[in-house]
Amino acid sequence: WTLRKSSAGTLDHLALHHGDALLPFLLPIVTGHLQHEEWAVRESAILALGAVIIGCPGLEEHTMDVMKVILPQLQQHPDSQHPMLVTICCWTLSRFARAVVSIADESGEAGRDLYE
Repeated sequence: WTLRKSSAGTLDHLALHHGDALLPFLLPIVTGHLQHEEWAVRESAILALGAVIIGCPGLEEHTMDVMKVILPQLQQHPDSQHPMLVTICCWTLSRFARAVVSIADESGEAGRDLYE
C-alpha cells in the first residue's frame, strides 16, 4: 500500500459513510486543483473525484463538468502526458460511466459536444 492508495481508500470510505455531506468540503479543494500546472496535483484531484463518486450520488449532477476536465487530459499529445495521469483519468471515467450513460439516455444529443 502507498499513501496515495490509502488516501483514495479513505475518501471512498468517507463518501460511503457520509454521502453527499462530504461534497461541500471536498469540491472546493478538488476544483482548485483540476487546472493546476503540475500533473501530480491534477492527478490527485481526478483521483479524489473517482474515489467518492460511488458514495456521493450528488456528484453525478456535476458529471458533465467533470468530463470537460478529464477528457481534454486524455486528448493531449502523448509526449506531454504522464502515464499516471492517463491511468487515473481512465479509472475515473469508468467510475462515472453510469452517470454518463444516464445523462446520454435523458438528453439524447447532449453528451456529443464533449467529443468535438
